[in-house]
Amino acid sequence: MIGSGGGIHAHPDGPIAGAKAFRQAIDAVMQGIPAREYAKDHKELAVALGIFGVGKKTEFTSV
Repeated sequence: MIGSGGGIHAHPDGPIAGAKAFRQAIDAVMQGIPAREYAKDHKELAVALGIFGVGKKTEFTSV
């Protein structure tokens, strides 16, 4: 289970943009692309990373 509701609703461009950013983060992981790299072409994810950040230990990676 992923507790993503707060992050989705806290996106500064609204919950639709938050949901898009969440999906973009999933897509990045599934494609093996670092979130920061994927965000260069995905506005919603870029905005979310600017607010919430991605630390070295929390970088999205596939398992």
